[in-house]
Amino acid sequence: MYDVAKNNHLLASNFIPARFHGELLLFSATADRTGDEPPPQAWQPYISGKIQIREVPCRHQLMTEPESLAKIGSLLRTELERMTPTDAGHHPNTVQPTTVSRDTPFRVSS
Repeated sequence: MYDVAKNNHLLASNFIPARFHGELLLFSATADRTGDEPPPQAWQPYISGKIQIREVPCRHQLMTEPESLAKIGSLLRTELERMTPTDAGHHPNTVQPTTVSRDTPFRVSS
């Protein structure tokens, strides 16, 4: 267990995140705010697009509890529906689905 913790620390201390080219939908817990936490804009150096914040009325440690996930799911559904085209056109920020059968060969392109 100690070796795993030591290795995780080493990995984390040497990690340098790359800049994400896109927008961020940030779910922020609101119930345990103290005022000392970094603002959502602290993510801006790592994101090329805009940051949208959706507040979740729970403590940060409880964001993966069923009640919190239901709220996050509802907020996420709203955002995805907003991005989904209502006509035959394609929204520029969505990935279009591809139908794959069991007989479709898997190819990796570089």
